[in-house]
Amino acid sequence: MEKEGVWMALPIAIVEDQTLDAQRLEELLQQQLPEAECTWFTCGDDFLRAATEPGLYAVVFLDICMAGTNGIETARRLRQADPEVLIVFVTSSPEYVWDAFPVHPFDYLLKPYQEEKFEHLAAELRRVRSRNLRFALPARAFSCRCARCCMPLPGTTTS
Repeated sequence: MEKEGVWMALPIAIVEDQTLDAQRLEELLQQQLPEAECTWFTCGDDFLRAATEPGLYAVVFLDICMAGTNGIETARRLRQADPEVLIVFVTSSPEYVWDAFPVHPFDYLLKPYQEEKFEHLAAELRRVRSRNLRFALPARAFSCRCARCCMPLPGTTTS
């Protein structure tokens, strides 16, 4: 997605303790959302330590069953810090769907990922993103990823 010739990045966190699942998720994201810039975390605790600023990630894909702080508790803490972030739970355990509702997730994906379901999710993310002014500024035009606190890089425009 471009705005006046500047690539608009979509910062995404993948919080997943299984490397193969994280790799598959990133592969699907790159296929469906080429603007996705993915950062991996192997547990909720590492993610929470790194995601100290609201708005750092537009979307967070959270595995539910992980060592340490599980995905649902990670989502609770994340939601308190960043009420606007889109949370997508990823799990092979459908029985946790009702536990996930209180944090208002954007979606809930079951492993193994079905490409049709993922295509639908990507379309919904694009739709929401296009309406959400929070990510209207091109992140690549700024000296950091947040596109809010920093000065534009020389030679770029933000409108």
